[in-house]
Amino acid sequence: MKKETQSSTKQKKILVRDKKERVGKESTQQERITYIYIVECEDHSFYTGITTDVKRRIKEHYQQGAKGAKYTHSHKIREIKMVWEAKTYASAARLEYAIKQLKREEKQKLIGNPEKITKLFFPGLKEYRYRVKKDYCGLVSDFGDIVK
Repeated sequence: MKKETQSSTKQKKILVRDKKERVGKESTQQERITYIYIVECEDHSFYTGITTDVKRRIKEHYQQGAKGAKYTHSHKIREIKMVWEAKTYASAARLEYAIKQLKREEKQKLIGNPEKITKLFFPGLKEYRYRVKKDYCGLVSDFGDIVK
């Protein structure tokens, strides 16, 4: 029960940060399209990450080279479950952190309802900042340029 409280507290801190925008801060922040992704590994575990180029990053994970995450070295990626696009790196980082705080069951619900990310899962995040990118989703083996 204590663990739920700590998780809720972390999510509230994230959401409060998003609500406390300073006037003009967003306009001065350089816009850089950034993607947040959830992949499923062969052992059915999830890995969440952030990148500016989805295919390049998944290829780095898949080929298990030095640039891939330590987690994906021992948990080979099988499928790209969901990808969101954010207008700025800062908003993408907030979403990535929030997703990483979710339990597995909550991540599964999120993957099932990706368009309702801000309404159901993170009501304090600004909805207009995130857009679902389903064209990146699917089995890694379906993307020929990644597995070669």
